[in-house]
Amino acid sequence: MACDMPSAFQKDKDYPINETDERACSLLSRTLSKTDTLINGTDTTLTTTHFFVPIRAVPLPAPWQNYWVNASDSLLSVLFDTLLTDTTLLVTNSGLKDSCYAFFETIQPDGNTHFYISWDLTENNIESYIKITVFSRDGRLIPWQSDAIPLATIAGCTQSFISGALEQTVPKIRARYEYPLPQGKYLVLFTISEPAKIGNFRLVVL
Repeated sequence: MACDMPSAFQKDKDYPINETDERACSLLSRTLSKTDTLINGTDTTLTTTHFFVPIRAVPLPAPWQNYWVNASDSLLSVLFDTLLTDTTLLVTNSGLKDSCYAFFETIQPDGNTHFYISWDLTENNIESYIKITVFSRDGRLIPWQSDAIPLATIAGCTQSFISGALEQTVPKIRARYEYPLPQGKYLVLFTISEPAKIGNFRLVVL
């Protein structure tokens, strides 16, 4: 509100979110679970349906390359949880470490992979952040193509929380990374600025 609007956005028209970001927003915003109550006479049954896949991100002792580059392919599924695409992932940093890892594999020969991160915001973690770093099977750092969040996505995908007595509305997508990842196996590092304040976070890979 305190800066000039870029000229491309000064015209009186709509700027819709692109299809990929809109899909990510929908998955990040979905209800994580639903509980149904079935009453049959005097018996009451509660059935809970979850709409997310739990992921455990694990810390690695230094040097982390010993647990990635030198690990056999069969050991990777034992060491790391696998990030799935096109669904809501609820990532748990059980050790509350500022660095934790997960495994990702893509079978597409080329194209870009998008990682989106969100979490339940409070006045205590609004300034926190999570960064993503991706390494190839040989330990090489993969540079991201973009970490920018388009203005249309910022405006069109929001969440609200109470700070003091006021309701704050802020972007739902807290991080957006676009990586050129051809077919292969990858190690994904999550760097969390304040692990105790964020706890679990949501991740979508498209």
